[in-house]
Amino acid sequence: MIKRSFYLLTTLLFLLSSCSNSDKNNSDDKNLTLKVNDVSFTMVYVEGGTFTMGAIDKWKDEAFKNEFPCHEVTLSDYYIGQTEVTQALWTAVMGTSIEDCRVQSKKYWDSIDEDISCSLVQHLYGEGPDFPVYYVSWYQCIEFCYRLSELTGHHFTLPTEAQWEYAARGGKQSQSYLYSGSDTFEEVGFGNLELIEEGSNVKVATLKANELGLYDMSGGVNEWCIDAFKPYSPDKVQNPVSKFNPNDSIKFVVARGGGWFFPHVRCRTTYRDEMEPGDSDMALGFRIVMID
Repeated sequence: MIKRSFYLLTTLLFLLSSCSNSDKNNSDDKNLTLKVNDVSFTMVYVEGGTFTMGAIDKWKDEAFKNEFPCHEVTLSDYYIGQTEVTQALWTAVMGTSIEDCRVQSKKYWDSIDEDISCSLVQHLYGEGPDFPVYYVSWYQCIEFCYRLSELTGHHFTLPTEAQWEYAARGGKQSQSYLYSGSDTFEEVGFGNLELIEEGSNVKVATLKANELGLYDMSGGVNEWCIDAFKPYSPDKVQNPVSKFNPNDSIKFVVARGGGWFFPHVRCRTTYRDEMEPGDSDMALGFRIVMID
């Protein structure tokens, strides 16, 4: 009788352990690794939930006015790029190089302000397959998402501002860090406040990941979002998106995360940047969201 009871107890514990391991594996297996023209990239599963968007009391002394008012946001599940889009993935999808991006950016700035073009778009700030792509406009990133969707059969887009912030803050696993994955900037981000000509980007996933396993959401390259830049509303919202229309009075779209030569205060998870959609520079790139 004792042996039988011991056997049943052992079996039960084994089954419970197996179920627990299975749940963990299933959770891990929700991440997807895809390949385009022999270039692999990983999309991290983000379980939806409700969070307070904006600069909560813990961060209010660091925050700017456009990070208020805080408001409740509910999001559905989605996938987001584990890293920023790399130069390798850009080339695999678009067929152009980082130097092509620089040349296109220079043409844009030449048509607007030759002084800016001469000072900012003369050379590359980090080149290689594992470096993030930069010198890309919002319009070019929209085109990239369209082409990637055609190549893979999945629906890719730029993240909404809410999706970006929720993921940067760690989703349901958030520890309410000031930066994405830490209160210490140097653990998760890199910055170079020296002269721009002396600085450079670094490869993706070089530093510590955040709670969801996402890299470089503080201080890698500034990342385009899909939304037009508008003031926050205090209202509760679900899956919010502010569609950009070039014919509207609002002429700016959102960028998040700061760039490699930004001061730390602009690399916080709630910091909001406004950019014209045609702009491109040496610290402006993007990561993608997949919604199937």
